[in-house]
Amino acid sequence: MAIEYDPWKFIELYKTELGQEIWRFLCLPANIVRAETAVDLKRTSIEALERPLNEKFEKQFRELINEDKAKGKQKTLRLKQMIGHMVGQIMASRGFIKDKQGVILPSREDEPYRVLTFTKATRFKRGQRLENEK
Repeated sequence: MAIEYDPWKFIELYKTELGQEIWRFLCLPANIVRAETAVDLKRTSIEALERPLNEKFEKQFRELINEDKAKGKQKTLRLKQMIGHMVGQIMASRGFIKDKQGVILPSREDEPYRVLTFTKATRFKRGQRLENEK
């Protein structure tokens, strides 16, 4: 099942090549399994996706972070917000519901793969199964 993203207030960022690539990447079956496994472990889905995102998009993330530093912008924050929004839509499409928003993530500064770091995220839980899935 293909999931269609509703970018809402992230429309301009989503229209970029990076926005489109991130959406396609998050929708890969392996990444959906990661996100769902995190739910079963009572963790946020972003925690399971952070490493693969950083590995795949390291160059683009570094460029964005450097641009923010040089120009005093906040594109990196906006990107992280959009990624969280995307993950939320993916999880909702799979029958998950929000359990808790604003979950503070553990600091793991000793992990070198972390280019784009997430500090807060939403934790999901399994929702009621649809009648045709029982």
